[in-house]
Amino acid sequence: MAERTSTFRSKHEALLKQFYITPSSQNVLALYQNAIDSKDDEIVEEFIKLCCISVDRTKFETCLTKIIERFVWLGLKYYDEMVGYEKARTLVEKEMERLKNVIKISNFS
Repeated sequence: MAERTSTFRSKHEALLKQFYITPSSQNVLALYQNAIDSKDDEIVEEFIKLCCISVDRTKFETCLTKIIERFVWLGLKYYDEMVGYEKARTLVEKEMERLKNVIKISNFS
């Protein structure tokens, strides 16, 4: 498992370097796909951080929304930093509401 993560980590670092040289939509998609394929919270978290600091919200919005759908717990962690990403924030808000309801129900049991 560690070797698999190491492979994705190496690929992620190479893709990041390429993105910093040429911040194209194609390079964003490559980073996104690697994060999804890795299923590694740290790699996904780094992608979310990259989205949050980007000034080009349109380039990242679709990918961030899809990431948050799969890794909503990381969306909870970075909710405040996701300013400008309304779809992703809405997903997190729905999950928070769902969790509140689960807690309320379990308190009555």
